[in-house]
Amino acid sequence: MKLEDLEGLKLILSKLYETLDMALESNKLAGKAILNVYRELDDTNDISNRTLLSLESYLGRLSLFEGFKLTNEGKNFYEQIDSIDQKYTTAS
Repeated sequence: MKLEDLEGLKLILSKLYETLDMALESNKLAGKAILNVYRELDDTNDISNRTLLSLESYLGRLSLFEGFKLTNEGKNFYEQIDSIDQKYTTAS
């Protein structure tokens, strides 16, 4: 992953995290998942193709079973994450 995409992804993840209402249990679970992915990202490690896919899958399961919902702003950040993911998963 290119450094500018990596840095952009970290920024997007942190902004997505900021949209969560931590009073809700489902958002706390989502927040942990987002933080775990964020921690995997650093300037020396590239992420595996499955990292973002796993995050998307986990947030999707939370939406189905735990009532987790993204705000409109959060949905925008989520789409940006998906766009970065698509850039690298379709390139391989």
